[in-house]
Amino acid sequence: MFISNMTNQQFTFADLEQMVADHEASAARAKAIINELCVKHGLPARYAPSELESRSGGTFKIRSDQFHGRPLATCVKELLEMRRAANLGPATINEILDSLIEGAYEVGAKNTQIARVSLYNSLGKNPAFYKLPNKQWGLRAWYPSAESELGGDDKPKKSGVRKSASHRKAKKPDKSAKAESATEPTTQTAQPSEAPANGDFSDVRFEEFVRAKSRRIKDVARHFSVTKATIKKLLRTPGSKVYQAEKGWLKVRE
Repeated sequence: MFISNMTNQQFTFADLEQMVADHEASAARAKAIINELCVKHGLPARYAPSELESRSGGTFKIRSDQFHGRPLATCVKELLEMRRAANLGPATINEILDSLIEGAYEVGAKNTQIARVSLYNSLGKNPAFYKLPNKQWGLRAWYPSAESELGGDDKPKKSGVRKSASHRKAKKPDKSAKAESATEPTTQTAQPSEAPANGDFSDVRFEEFVRAKSRRIKDVARHFSVTKATIKKLLRTPGSKVYQAEKGWLKVRE
């Protein structure tokens, strides 16, 4: 009889504890909703993250192999849904990365900083994820009223595209300059390499000049007032000790 009474009493305690846990979970959900409304209206969050955690315990636990060998987006989505079910809601990049590592996800980065940047960029490129003004990440489906608004990472990306386009346009003159330099030798090909306009250039002086210090073709051309085509022609002369090494540097064979 005593054992039976104790068993019934234990079940009663368990039922009451479950009721407490349910009330705490409901309160945590309400606090999370209040925080979301505050963020939406540009106000600071009313409750700290610690106040949004359920005290019942065991509602948010990651298996040691939960994310192993699975796609990144799938793992992060599952993680965020688990957090929301546990009344934790969105998470920071550090929290997401720590949870992925805990679940044996293969980060594949040399260090944590690189892994953090890579994760940040991946979430920013995926429209399924949404970055809140408080630097936390959630699922875009959680914020239907924000669908028409751009996330924190979307605007910089677009400006970056415009910048890249203008940068490419700025490089167009360089291409035309290269075309001009390519046609330049045609006006002076009849001039021998040993006898330029200033009469002060020869294969010997060329070799001495490069031997004193490694140069580039443009440096030699500017020094002796000759064209680049003239120098390139001299480089191809049989018996020339001067050659063009890596990255365009001119050197002398010993």
